[in-house]
Amino acid sequence: MVIRILLLLSLSMPALAYKFRDALRSYKKGNYQRSIQILERMHGTKTKFYPNKSLMLLAKNYENLDEHVKALKMYFFILKKNYRKQDAQVRKVLKSGSDIDEIDELPKGMLKVYYALFQSYVAIYEKHGYEKYRDMAIKYGELLNEQEYKEDRVEKLLAGMAQVKKLKEDSQQRTQYYIGLAYSTWQDQLTLKAPSGTESTIKSSAEGTTLFGIMTMGNLFNEYRFEASITRANATVGEDDTDFEYFQTNVAEIMMTLSAGYMWKTSQSVAIGVSAPIVYRTGDFTQPETFQLDKTDMLTIGLLGNLSWNISTFLVDVKFGKLLGFHSSFAQVGVAYKF
Repeated sequence: MVIRILLLLSLSMPALAYKFRDALRSYKKGNYQRSIQILERMHGTKTKFYPNKSLMLLAKNYENLDEHVKALKMYFFILKKNYRKQDAQVRKVLKSGSDIDEIDELPKGMLKVYYALFQSYVAIYEKHGYEKYRDMAIKYGELLNEQEYKEDRVEKLLAGMAQVKKLKEDSQQRTQYYIGLAYSTWQDQLTLKAPSGTESTIKSSAEGTTLFGIMTMGNLFNEYRFEASITRANATVGEDDTDFEYFQTNVAEIMMTLSAGYMWKTSQSVAIGVSAPIVYRTGDFTQPETFQLDKTDMLTIGLLGNLSWNISTFLVDVKFGKLLGFHSSFAQVGVAYKF
């Protein structure tokens, strides 16, 4: 019987021997869960029996374990336990939106808890983006500044929170629509077959006006772009060969395109990218007698480089690249309106 009692006492001694400095040492080493266990062995699981320094340490452990809501509960409990009337007055002013300078000078111990509250609100907002926590952080930050308590640290945290808010806003996906006009030019080619069977390539240089519409889906850093356009152009077609002579001027051409692309934002207003269009081109080319004219209609694809510049509600857009089956590069310069 005596041996059993001694054994029970030996097992209980480590728990009885724990002191606050043991919990604090574990906290400083980053063993937050261990620190909480030591506090629970010292005081039990009911926090109403905890002294203030143990409550603060418990809350700090929760913060580092990313359990900020539990930490907030600890801070509010400390305020209720030690500063009930003053905290009620402060919360009334913050809730009503009254001037913070109406609040009298607060005890340093109370401001210490408010600073901890402020830090938790900032951490919750920065991780989850909850606006109500951002609002509370701002209110307590203004209170701490008014009370001249750790103003430099408060301002730094407020500035960091503002940067997070801007980053979240910039990263939000949004859809925008544009309609515009452009000048387009290209040089494609046709094939003329002589009765003898010989073939010759006929170059066609065209330029005209393009009506286009753009839809973009993205954020401040990048976007996907989808575009549709139709171009009415006049072409000059001609080739002088030993076997034949073929010339036409003011040939009406129509070009229709559908394209998808990706743009990288180099700044808030400038973007560069690439697009891959599907192109259909047709023209009112004269069919010469005894000759066969091919490629008067053409369906092809291409790869274009894009450069765009946003100026208020307008978009300056430049494209340059290659369309398969065309003799030379395709170029386009346009202006669009965002609606």
